[in-house]
Formats: sequence, C-alpha cells, structure tokens
Amino acid sequence: MFSSFQLLLRLPFWAYLILAVGALFLGEELRKQAEAYEAEKKIARAQGAPAPVDLTEFQPDEHVGAADEVHVTGWVDVDYNYHLVKRRKGLDTERYALMLFGAGDADGSREVRAAIVLTETDRDTFVDGLPPKIVDYTETGPILKLNGQMKTSVTLDDMFYDALREQGLKRADNFIFIEPYLEGREAALASDPNAAHKVLQTSRSIAALLAMLGFLRFFTGGPQRPQTVRREKRDAMAEMHRAASAALAQRGEPAPGYTSDANAAAFQAPANSPIAEFYKKYERPVAPVAEPAIAPEPELKPAAKKRPSRKWLLLALAAVAIGGFGVLSLDVIGTALPLIILAGFWFLVWRTLRLVKSVTASAANFASGKRSLFSAAQGPASATKSDGDPFDRLAAEARRA
Repeated sequence: MFSSFQLLLRLPFWAYLILAVGALFLGEELRKQAEAYEAEKKIARAQGAPAPVDLTEFQPDEHVGAADEVHVTGWVDVDYNYHLVKRRKGLDTERYALMLFGAGDADGSREVRAAIVLTETDRDTFVDGLPPKIVDYTETGPILKLNGQMKTSVTLDDMFYDALREQGLKRADNFIFIEPYLEGREAALASDPNAAHKVLQTSRSIAALLAMLGFLRFFTGGPQRPQTVRREKRDAMAEMHRAASAALAQRGEPAPGYTSDANAAAFQAPANSPIAEFYKKYERPVAPVAEPAIAPEPELKPAAKKRPSRKWLLLALAAVAIGGFGVLSLDVIGTALPLIILAGFWFLVWRTLRLVKSVTASAANFASGKRSLFSAAQGPASATKSDGDPFDRLAAEARRA
C-alpha cells in the first residue's frame, strides 16, 4: 500500500492530468448507477418484498426483484462458518462467512446455495436480529427467512472460494451472495436524493487533487535524481601517474619529458590498451608533469531536468477541458472552475519563484563582478570538466605542445 502511494507521487505531470480526466469519467458513470439504483429502490418500495422462496428452488431470473432484492428461506450450517483474514502491511481485512442451504438439503450437504459475508460488527448485528427471522425448526436447525440484496461478488470472495475448496464444498448452479437488510427493508430501501450528488462531488474532489498534483509537478519539475559522475577515468589516470613515477624512480631515470612510449612502458600497459592508445594520439613530447594530487570527490549535483514544453501543457489543459465538457455537460462550471483556480494559483507561484531566482542570481553575479546586474540573462550553464582531472589536464597540455 505504501509503495503504491510512493509510485503515485512519482508520476509525470501528464499522468496526473489523465487520471483527473479518468476520475471525472468514472464519477459520471457512478453517478448514473446511483441514479438508476435510486429509481429501482423506488420501484421496490412500490411493489413490496418478493414472495419468500426456498433456496433449493431459487432461480435468479424469477426470484430477484427490483434493486436486486431477494427474499429466501434456508438454514445455516454452523460447522462451515469461516473466518477470512487477509494480511497486509499496516492493514488487515477480516470477514466472516456463513454458508446457507435450502430446507430440502439434508444435513451434511456439500452444495452451498448461498453465502453471507459480513464484517465483525455486521455479524454481531445479524446474530442479534436472528430470532424474528426464524420461521421453522427442522433436524438441520432453525429455518430462517432472509430479506436482502443479491450480490455476485463481495470483499475477499477469492479467499471465500478457497475456503469452500478447503472444506470440500462446492457452489450450487444458482449460488449467490446475500447482503441482508440488517436495519430492516424500509431503512435499506429508503430514498437518498443526495446519493448521485455525493458520488459526483467525490469524483470532482479526486480529480481536482490529481490536477493540482499534476500542475505542481509541472511547475516544480518533480523529484530530481543525482547526476551520475564518472570516476573510472580519474581513478585510472591517478593510478597511472603513481605507477609511472614509481617505475621511473626504481630505474633511476630522470623525467625530461613524457612521451607516449615512455609513459606506456612505465605503466606497463599493453600496446593496444586504452591508456597506450591515448598516448599514441599525442606523439610529440610534453613538459614534465608532477604527480597530481587526487582531487576530492566531486559533490553530486542534481541533474537539470528538462521541463515539458508549453505545447504539452496546452494539450493537457485541452484534454482536461474537453473531458470535463464532454462528461459533465450542463454541470461544467462546477468542475472546471476549481481546476482553473488551482491552475492559476500554481502558475502565479511558479512565476514568482522564477522571478525571485532570476533577481537573486543577477545580484550574486553583480556582487562577484561577473557581469552587470542588468545584463542579458544567460541560458543554463553547461557542464564543465573539473580542473583537477589529470586526464583532462594532460590532454590539454598535449594539445598546447
């Protein structure tokens, strides 16, 4: 869960804007579903509860009413009650499963007709409300009359199916999950005129947050990684100078000038090695070079991150605008206005920071005498080679010779 959150925070700016548009589309779909469900609840209230039917005779095409309402009778085999637990980092999900059988099923039946999967709190509420639901007693136990909503999937249903196989059970052809009306049918089917609006507002809030993260990523450039610095060249040249000096000192030879052959021989490098090839490139002798001190480790500086062009920003804004207009139709202003305000706010913040940075840099350069305070602004500084790199200094001296 935490790694997914970290990944979300490291997305590029355009990914946030795409997710924002996706949140608007998803919110619109969920709003339509909420409105349709409210309409079905109204029909269910008008029609009344379906006639109760035993689970052995249950047929989804015939016995499911409006708003997916079911009204069945059956019994619970307590020997098959199951506690489902899914362990996660920082969060555990727990459910309690009850297996239902029809009145015509014998004790020890292995074919489950329906199941109820509840949280711990809902399980306690369900058990406390069982006495009024008992309509008969048989040798298998009390027969219950259950009124609720049919579900085709529930939380941890994959673990539920594993539990069935573990206990040697199988699902009936018309197996369903039942979400009982714990607070009664009237409360479960009560009208909620704000249901669609709540869904839409939630999706808008998520879209606004994603858009804000996208604009923030665009204007700040996002997280920067340290620039990779090549050390192999410097380390190899420093070792070469030490080996060359030691070899010349052991032979008692002076160092009137460093030629390609002398250096390659002193370092005992193969003829076709990269070091020998480097010295062959400069055949003329150069002045003696003292053994350089090893330069300290350069400080890793963040690599300059190229910011997206304005064209991409305009395309992203157009995508947000078109998606909002196409999805929300008459309700465009309510969604687009927060996004416009957020975009304008972060644009002003970005422009202010750039202005402050520019003025600060100009003042610093003026104080150091590098240029006039009001001289033309220069582009980004290009990468320069370190003066302490013996490889680069030796190459420069060879060119001058």
